[in-house]
Amino acid sequence: MNIAFNKPSQPVDFSAIIKQKDQVIDTLNIKINKLQEQLDWFKKQIFGKKSERILDFPASQMPLFDLAGVEPPAPEKTTITYDRNKARKNKGADTISFPDNLRVKQVKLDIPENEKVCQDTGEPLVCIGNDISRKLGRTPEQFFILEYLIPKYASKSRPENGV
Repeated sequence: MNIAFNKPSQPVDFSAIIKQKDQVIDTLNIKINKLQEQLDWFKKQIFGKKSERILDFPASQMPLFDLAGVEPPAPEKTTITYDRNKARKNKGADTISFPDNLRVKQVKLDIPENEKVCQDTGEPLVCIGNDISRKLGRTPEQFFILEYLIPKYASKSRPENGV
């Protein structure tokens, strides 16, 4: 059995072929490394600890995988309707109504006479009204309404001082 080899017409440059194959191998190694990084990242997202699952990339750092042209799915929006009771506004009125036949006992809470003089001008303050607070009181035999009268005083010449 004789095997005959044909001689090429031109000499083959094996160094050029080796360089070309080395470039292809380097390119493939870079691609394999990038894909391995992506695979490690995805494994960490799926199987990693909860605190390490979502990785945020800074704006300057490019993500490990290319998402050009891929848009995340739009979230579905649903409309929820419900009825809410309107809140009652308390206008400061007593919530308890007292019967008319109860006697009323008035207690006047007043400030001392030396405080009824304006601190700035020295003139006497004028009573401009009363605040009335009503509470239900009782003695062992009967109920009564305890009404507190609290006078309000203000200065005539200096209304900005307030009450």
